[in-house]
Amino acid sequence: MLGAAAVVASVPRETSVTYPNTDFARSLRNAAALIKSPVGVRALSIDLNDFDHHTNANTSMPLVAGTLAEALAAFQQDLGTHTARTLTLVMTEFGRTAKENGSGGADHGHGSVMFALGGGVHGGRVLTHGGQWPGLAHENLFEGRDLAATTEFRDVFAEVLRHHLGVADPSTILPGFSADVAREPGLWI
Repeated sequence: MLGAAAVVASVPRETSVTYPNTDFARSLRNAAALIKSPVGVRALSIDLNDFDHHTNANTSMPLVAGTLAEALAAFQQDLGTHTARTLTLVMTEFGRTAKENGSGGADHGHGSVMFALGGGVHGGRVLTHGGQWPGLAHENLFEGRDLAATTEFRDVFAEVLRHHLGVADPSTILPGFSADVAREPGLWI
């Protein structure tokens, strides 16, 4: 383990790309350095906190969304030609309600969003299982306030494992989940 840490520590971090001055952006800058190096990294996980907006979402959400967007833009620029072989998958661990609560925020809910960048994905689309997003009309909300989930996140993971990482049977990594190509959202189609 210490040998691996020494290898990672030896990777040069210099870049001509200007990243925002945030912990998240610094983590992405380090990730880009590892990806561009001959270390052979296959998967990385980086967290961006502060999306738990139970109050004042109209003030706080633009700030954290801007942090995400600016850091991802720098990361993609920094990757350069490595973008084609690098898939960036952005997700949240829980959804939010569509209807605002009494404190100007949103509570934990079902509906959420994932973004996929690079890695040869066919971008510029909104994908849902079945191809139809139900919308925000009151009658389409669970209990009148929550978005219905249209895509199981593990179906996205299964497609990424199968298509991008070459894992023949995603259930070896997603135990207890029955992967089915028919449920995959079609990121590369």
